[in-house]
Amino acid sequence: MRKLLKWLLFGAFIMVVGCSNGTINETAKNDSAAKETSTQGLSDTPKVNGAPASELESDDNLALEFIEVYINGSNVKQKKKFLDEKISSDVQTIFLFGAHSEREEADKFLNPKQMKKKEYELEGKKGSLILFNNDQNKELIVDINEGKIAWYYSASDNKEQFDIIRKLMSEETKSTRRTRITEGAE
Repeated sequence: MRKLLKWLLFGAFIMVVGCSNGTINETAKNDSAAKETSTQGLSDTPKVNGAPASELESDDNLALEFIEVYINGSNVKQKKKFLDEKISSDVQTIFLFGAHSEREEADKFLNPKQMKKKEYELEGKKGSLILFNNDQNKELIVDINEGKIAWYYSASDNKEQFDIIRKLMSEETKSTRRTRITEGAE
């Protein structure tokens, strides 16, 4: 199971690197390491599993901020700033396309609720897969690696890929002894 997760993440990484043909602002990459995750742009009192956003772990806050700013947001400047500071440089070129547009109301991921979190380590780098659900019963998985958004998976974008990652999050194997799984209480 661990090998499958490694190959899936490696394949996604190779695909993203192969598609990336530009350079990203190096200053933004260096500055972002020193900046703390902010909850600006989030709804009035965001909560995940009943906990205020201020009490959540940084990966949880980052995933929630990604949904509110990048997926649901309408402010192009704010999206580009988020992209420069909080999205992995390996995928920034791909995410740049979405930063210049606003989603239709039906395509937004409103009222996100964290359902499950699975932490992993791949080639010495730590990451988290965080599953969210919303009022429309849609699901979204945010992949955070080394404190940056690495990718996100949605059944409406690529059902097959989403189902594979969703299944990996649900399975317990011998190799997950070192992986902490946190499930939300609903």
